[in-house]
Order: sequence, then structure tokens, then C-alpha cells
Amino acid sequence: MGVQATARAVRAVVTREGFWGLYRGFPAAVTGFLPARLVYLSVLESMKTRVKRALNAHTSLDPTRVIAVSSFFSGACASLASQTIFVPVDVVSQQQMVSANQVRVSDKVRAIFRNEGIRGFY
Repeated sequence: MGVQATARAVRAVVTREGFWGLYRGFPAAVTGFLPARLVYLSVLESMKTRVKRALNAHTSLDPTRVIAVSSFFSGACASLASQTIFVPVDVVSQQQMVSANQVRVSDKVRAIFRNEGIRGFY
């Protein structure tokens, strides 16, 4: 039943909106994904270097534990930083995908902010 329902939904979207209707919201998702990934990798590498340096200077942990702790902490920081960018973009792109009419990204962002405030993006 799941495959048939999916096929019916795809046919309905293509019939009603054309092939590109399947990709509504995709540009917004890609626009947010690339900067979020850049932030993630930048924060990860920057924090890893700083945490390793601090752990080596102020603790007596062996090198394996220094790598483990720095990777854990750096990954957490990088995830937090990148998700502050990606989650709002994902919210906007998902709302574009399910909206009945085509709305510009800027109009969707304003509508979410007006109706729900900053919390609407998270």
C-alpha cells in the first residue's frame, strides 16, 4: 500500500503542478545546506585544534584520550553552530514543499516570523 500511495501522490503532484512541483522547496534547502556544512567543518577543525592544545597544556591525558575528547567536544560545537543555520532553512523549505501555492522564500520567512516569531524557525 505504501508504494502505491507514494506513486499516486507523485502522479497527483506532477499532474497538478508539473514535474518541477516535485522539487518545490529544494532551492531553499540547498541554499541552507551549503553554508551550514561550511560552518560545521570550519568550527569542527578550529575547535579540534584549540581543544587539543588546551588539553595538552592543562591535563595529563594520553594522546588517544586527547583526540577522543577533542573530537567529541568539537563535534558537539560544530553541530550546534551548523544547526542554528540549517534548521530554520529546513523549516522554510518544508513549508514551501507542503504549501498549496507557490510563495517566494522571503515571503515565507516573513510569514513565519510574523506569525510565530523566531521560535517558528526551530
